[in-house]
Amino acid sequence: MNVKVKGHQGSWTSDCYSFAGTAGDQLRLRLLKTSGLLSPTQEVVRPNGTTLCGPSGGDLTCRLSKTGTFVILVEDSAGTNTGIYAIAVRTLNSSTGCTALTSGCAPSTGSISAADQMDCYSFSGTAATASG
Repeated sequence: MNVKVKGHQGSWTSDCYSFAGTAGDQLRLRLLKTSGLLSPTQEVVRPNGTTLCGPSGGDLTCRLSKTGTFVILVEDSAGTNTGIYAIAVRTLNSSTGCTALTSGCAPSTGSISAADQMDCYSFSGTAATASG
């Protein structure tokens, strides 16, 4: 999963995003305010309605405990401010969409062009082998 969403948060409201997750998946969520007085927080909620991780602002890493439909809640930490935010989600235990790196080759270059952007790189290795 590699998802980016831009949203608007009003006072005393929560924005809600749902996604299908698989037990054992490890997700990285990145939440950033892009304008306004908003101090955004994010919370991942299990299919049974209990909190899996969060609430937290900024980056949040969660391991999904079961397979099902999960919810991400975004709200202002005080509940009174408004603003615009960006949220991105990346599955860390999947290299789908990542740029492959090769050991011993020239360095790769990249750029960050959006506030919530996460670049992903993958490489192959052997257990108990030093790299770097």
